[in-house]
Amino acid sequence: MLLCGEMHYFRIPRGLWMDRLLKLKMAGLNCLNTYFAWNLHEPEPGVFDFSGEKDVDLYLSMAESLGLRIIARVGPYICSEWDNGGHPDWLISRGLVPRSLDPSYYPYAERWLRAILPIIVKHQGPSGGIEIVQLENEYFWGDAPYHMKLAELAKQLGVTAKLYVNVNRFVRNTIYTDALDLYPDPWDLNQVVGGIKDLVETQGGRPKILEYEGGWFSTIDRPLPTSRGSFPPDWTRMLLATALAYGSDVVSFYMFHGGTNFGYWTGRWITTTYDYEASIREWGELSDRYYKVKLITPLAEFIDGSETESERFDNGRLLVVRRRGDLRLMFYINNTESEWVDGNVRVRSRGVKVVPRNLNVKGVTITETNLSLLTVSDGDVLLYGDEGEGFSIRLRNGVVKSCTNVEHHPEGDTVVLSGRVPSELGGCLIEGKGVVRVLVLSELFASRTWFLNGYYVPSNIYLIRDGDYSNLTIEAKEGVNVAYLPFKSSLGRYMPELDMTRVELKVNIEEPKVSITGISRGTVNVKHIMELNGIKPLEELGVFKHGVYTYDTRVESSGLIGLVVHDYAVVVNNGRVVADGFIYVKANVNPGSLRIIAESTGHPNDGALPFFTGLQSPVLLGYGGSVTVGSWEYGLLDLSGRLKPGIATNYSHTAVINREIREYLPNVKWVKDVSELGKPNNAVVYYRSRIRIDGKRHVVLRISGHPGIIIVFINGEEVYRGHGDRPFETTVYGGLREGDVEVMIAVLRYNIKSIDPSPGKVEVDLWNNALADYSLGIMELGETSGQAQLPLSISEPATVKLRFTVNKPSDINSPLYAELSGRVHALIYLNSRLIGRYYPRGSQSRFYLPEPYLTGENELTIMATPAEEGATLNVAIRPYMLTKIIQLRP
Repeated sequence: MLLCGEMHYFRIPRGLWMDRLLKLKMAGLNCLNTYFAWNLHEPEPGVFDFSGEKDVDLYLSMAESLGLRIIARVGPYICSEWDNGGHPDWLISRGLVPRSLDPSYYPYAERWLRAILPIIVKHQGPSGGIEIVQLENEYFWGDAPYHMKLAELAKQLGVTAKLYVNVNRFVRNTIYTDALDLYPDPWDLNQVVGGIKDLVETQGGRPKILEYEGGWFSTIDRPLPTSRGSFPPDWTRMLLATALAYGSDVVSFYMFHGGTNFGYWTGRWITTTYDYEASIREWGELSDRYYKVKLITPLAEFIDGSETESERFDNGRLLVVRRRGDLRLMFYINNTESEWVDGNVRVRSRGVKVVPRNLNVKGVTITETNLSLLTVSDGDVLLYGDEGEGFSIRLRNGVVKSCTNVEHHPEGDTVVLSGRVPSELGGCLIEGKGVVRVLVLSELFASRTWFLNGYYVPSNIYLIRDGDYSNLTIEAKEGVNVAYLPFKSSLGRYMPELDMTRVELKVNIEEPKVSITGISRGTVNVKHIMELNGIKPLEELGVFKHGVYTYDTRVESSGLIGLVVHDYAVVVNNGRVVADGFIYVKANVNPGSLRIIAESTGHPNDGALPFFTGLQSPVLLGYGGSVTVGSWEYGLLDLSGRLKPGIATNYSHTAVINREIREYLPNVKWVKDVSELGKPNNAVVYYRSRIRIDGKRHVVLRISGHPGIIIVFINGEEVYRGHGDRPFETTVYGGLREGDVEVMIAVLRYNIKSIDPSPGKVEVDLWNNALADYSLGIMELGETSGQAQLPLSISEPATVKLRFTVNKPSDINSPLYAELSGRVHALIYLNSRLIGRYYPRGSQSRFYLPEPYLTGENELTIMATPAEEGATLNVAIRPYMLTKIIQLRP
């Protein structure tokens, strides 16, 4: 069985790869799942880089050195909330049909696979870790020819591992194995059970889950920890228990450790932090979720070779019994708000118990109990429950030798162990065909039982990193730390009743001293790129580098201006900040200089269409009011016959978006009433209306209420191809128009329940004029000088440099963050590395300062742009958490 955690080398500094991989293993997982990001490795066409922090060969070797199996997800498309879903920016053009066999895409995708797959092939075979290679990702819509071509290429290049796809039911039962991708809202277990059953019914075999909700990502417009709120750790425990209850043999948490979106690699609107509220936090701390997962992972060894004996799912209470020989594992999953009592088994609200029956160890059989099974280790049985909970354990074929914190009495041909679950542990030594140690642990001590080389250590300790009988490496938090060694040791109090030694450590931790040794400031440099007559997106100008761009021009009169930008922008008039915002920015200006500062924030991560950054309109002058578009006509491109469950299809989702919707326009049959379109299951719905414009006006369409993919046409000319409200109102510059103007919006929809009578609320803003000429530049860090103090006043774009040192003992682990506040936009550099982006209206204010990027003397350099007059910037550097490394020699 593969029990996996997803973590990405490109989101973790190379110096922390081993730390994060070790923590994954110590959680009881046996498999690493990772993407490989095409755009990271091919920054220029045909130029590949697998060195340094991109050394995937080393990353895979590290995982293998820990005994981890590996799932390699090589794309070409990966999603991952990564810029362009992994597609290189230089690939972007109006004619691109991505994720297809189209010549605008496939030859480049093939070149990528010819670069990455030979590295993967090196890690196959008896000595390698690669078990599965996944091609493409989340292609929900078929396109079997494209997928078969990818598989053919992989085989040609020597891939012998199993080939998987992630959620493409239309290629099930081909050369590929399909897997689930499950992100239900907390406590919606029906989606999980339904997905598992559907996969088994249509593909056969045991369930496979390549992406199982381990948290969620965050966006700049919604509060942390994730854009969907916070995910209860007990929900994650329930998810894993459910997967095992149904016999899944591939389960992978996305993410198990999220990490950081350094530089500009993140997808559009995604935060720098990719913490994901995952089991291992961005800065490496083990969360409550980690320990909840750790309670379930040891059960994986009992799932192989087991079968479902019975299942009952009633009003949120799920009981699945798995059988392997005489052993029964009873999965009690209580997805209700009240306690579940079944005989002597009590399961708390939103709780899980996995109760063994007929568990035989060294001739001793536990016929029944009301405690959860943690595992059987080295011939010992580890059970656990809630502290103070009454328990009973019925044994057959065993003689009690000694006990502590447990009572025992004979009952017929059995012995019953009973009592209340202690705060730490209790148990008995039982004589069978050898001595069996039966332990009763509190949930806390069960969740922090560490399995090492040859033995286990129940504890309340944060992490035991490594160890054998002669040495333990402990990472402890402040306070009383307790560990039980399953042998006699001079380190603590020996307990002959259990043949264990209780070790108690009182740990005090000194907080590191962060000293800011100097603050200086200066201006920014603006590097000239080109002169512009009219506006084109950056990519169409051959500018593919993300960054903060400037568009300099002049305005001759006072009044309201507007501009459409696919990014974040600040408007500076005569040296004063007069407005900032996303997508559609308006400002009142006076005659004089005008600078638009626009950050190229990135591209959507769905990889389904080309998307463009920078200014999308000229600076618009003379606002002339708005017109509401209504009185729609309707047309249809019916796709229902192209996607049939259980049938492989050549349907190309991306070809429909990027080509067919436009090419089908002359064939659209228009009707007056939406009901005349019938009831298609999948379709492109066309909406058409007309407005009257007196004189020549620049038009800006504002469309709200449609989050999916939309294509906008004005007088038959495509003016927008992209996403709806994600997360801001869709705003489209429609050019200079006059007279009767036809507005047409095409919306691609799947699994249609009903067709909306409009594409959302559509309004058209009218502008009288526009500025034509601009000087395009890019902002860069400037030199700093002098001495300054926090907080700083930021009246114009500035370079701010903080010099600091960190003084801490070598045995203290204290990951640091820089916390920013103030109404500024900022790029944050740690010792010349771009580690974060801060937005004045954004959700993230704390930015991880990775330990491998720190030196003795450090520089935190910030390129700050004010978002308003009187803006200030403040910075503080603090630790996320503190632990101490301790060496024990038992």
